[in-house]
Amino acid sequence: MDSSKLRVGPGVDPDSSAFASPFDHLLHAYVPKDHEIAARQAVYNAAALAALAALCAGAFFASSILEPFLLPILWAVLTGFLLHPHKAAVSLSAKRWLERAAEADRPLLLHCAVSGVSGAVALCDALGSYLMGLWRTLLAVAAVAVALLFMVGPKKIIRLVWFISSYCQEITLHTQNAGCERLVQHSFSLSPAMR
Repeated sequence: MDSSKLRVGPGVDPDSSAFASPFDHLLHAYVPKDHEIAARQAVYNAAALAALAALCAGAFFASSILEPFLLPILWAVLTGFLLHPHKAAVSLSAKRWLERAAEADRPLLLHCAVSGVSGAVALCDALGSYLMGLWRTLLAVAAVAVALLFMVGPKKIIRLVWFISSYCQEITLHTQNAGCERLVQHSFSLSPAMR
């Protein structure tokens, strides 16, 4: 190769053909000099669109092959993300319970019975502490109920409760009967060929 073509400096033309690619030769041969940038961008855009089309075609064929497996995979991901913390908490509590059962020197059936009673006690303790946190609200409700009882009288309160409960019962019966009537009307409206 000629060494004058490889020199870069003040005497060398920057548009020298030594640094040009085959694409530049093709571009100079068929495209005028003032359209060179637009033609280069058009070729780059066409190459990018061809690559995107190939990628989309590959994704389509991969999804058509994996289609029978997508639903189980999505369910596995969904349950894995949503249920994993709850499963971990349940398994940790079960592990602790089994460790306590192993440390207690009594039969498993007796430990289950004692655990049920101690669980009920713990539930009552939690409920009691929750209600003790709401003692002001409960006290206000009780005070209003007692004041209402003395102001209105017990007979009117009993009548009011009786009226509300009977009204709710009538609404429930009416909706049930309306549903049955629609079912009966539908069964009688069938064509003779359907009977």
